[in-house]
Amino acid sequence: MDPEEAAAPPRRMDGRVFETPDGVRHAAGCVYEGGGVREGRVTAQIQSWDATTATLTTSTGHRYTLHRKPGFVLDGEYVFNTWCARNGVTDQTRDASAEVWSQMVEAGAVDERGMPRKRD
Repeated sequence: MDPEEAAAPPRRMDGRVFETPDGVRHAAGCVYEGGGVREGRVTAQIQSWDATTATLTTSTGHRYTLHRKPGFVLDGEYVFNTWCARNGVTDQTRDASAEVWSQMVEAGAVDERGMPRKRD
């Protein structure tokens, strides 16, 4: 990752967090790029998770902020299924979204409606 990208704010992402049979977590969903363009994406392995800001960092250094309550996003599911086929993930994956959501609520990252809290 180049230094400019490393210094950029996290990308907003809607989708879900899943865990492969070997315990590795990834996020799959839609990422919002400049101008509001949505792009289906599966992240690299999640390296760290900050529930207070709803921000995850991947093994490649990319950062994403979960924008809403984790859940099904059509574009993300298509990319996720393609990713599984290409990476030989044929066993059952586990949806870890409920755990992630619970951590976000407990940490105060979202309000009572499930929307991200404004940060100064």
